[in-house]
Amino acid sequence: MMYRNTQNYIPDAVRFFIQDGRTYDLLNLPKGFVKKGDLTLSKLKLIQLPDLSDITVLGSFDCSYNYLQTLRGAPREVTGKFICSYNHLKNLIYATKKVSFFDCSRNYLISLEHGPSQVEDTYICSDNRLESLKGAPNNTRVFRCSANRLRSLEFGPTVVTDEYDCSDNLLENLKGAPSKTKVFKCSRNILKNLEYGPTEVETEYDCYDNDLINLSGLPKKLNKLKTSNNLSVKEECKVLQAMLNFREVLLSRQK
Repeated sequence: MMYRNTQNYIPDAVRFFIQDGRTYDLLNLPKGFVKKGDLTLSKLKLIQLPDLSDITVLGSFDCSYNYLQTLRGAPREVTGKFICSYNHLKNLIYATKKVSFFDCSRNYLISLEHGPSQVEDTYICSDNRLESLKGAPNNTRVFRCSANRLRSLEFGPTVVTDEYDCSDNLLENLKGAPSKTKVFKCSRNILKNLEYGPTEVETEYDCYDNDLINLSGLPKKLNKLKTSNNLSVKEECKVLQAMLNFREVLLSRQK
C-alpha cells in the first residue's frame, strides 16, 4: 500500500519506521518529533515534500533526485547533511538554516537567499543559474559554486579553510574571494590576471583555461599551480622558475 498526495507516492518502507520500539508514520508524526538517524526521501519522484516542518532530524536529510520546485515541508532542524540536489528548485525558501553540510547543486537556482546561513563543513551550489552569491554563509570548510553564471564572487564566504571552487563561470576578476585557503580553483573563466584572489593557497591553485595575460596577484605562498591553456610557454617557464626559487628560499630558511 502506498500513500498518494498530489501525485506523491511514499512507499511503505519509507513511510513507516521503527524508533525506540515503536512504529511511526512519516506522514503523521507528533508535533516536535525527533527522528533519530538519517531520513532519506531521494529518488521517489516527489513533486512536494510531506510536512516535516515541525520535526528535528538527528542525522542527515536527503531529498535529492526528485521533481521538487520548493523545499516547503523540510525539517525544522537537521544536525547532519541536507541534500536537495538534482531537483527543480528555483529558491531555497524553507531550507533548514543551520546544517553541517549543504548540497543544492543541479537545480535552477538564481539565488542562495533564504538558504542555510551556517554550514560548518561543505556548501555546494554548483550547476545552477546563479548570478550572485548573496545568501551564502560567511564561512565554511569547502565552498563550490562552479558551473553557474557568476560575474563576481562578492557576497560569498570570506573564510573557506580547505577548498574554494568557482570554476566554469563568467568571472573577469576575483573580487570577493577568500584571502586564504588550501585549494583554489578558478579555471574556465575569463580572467586576465589573478588580482584580488587569495594571497595564500597552501596546496593547489588551478587557473587553467582562462584569458590570462600575466600572473599578477599570484599568491606568494603556493605549492602547485595549473596554468595550461593560458600563458605562453615562455611565461610559464618564468612562473615555474619563480616557484622553484621561492621553494629554495623556504628550504634554506628551514635549515
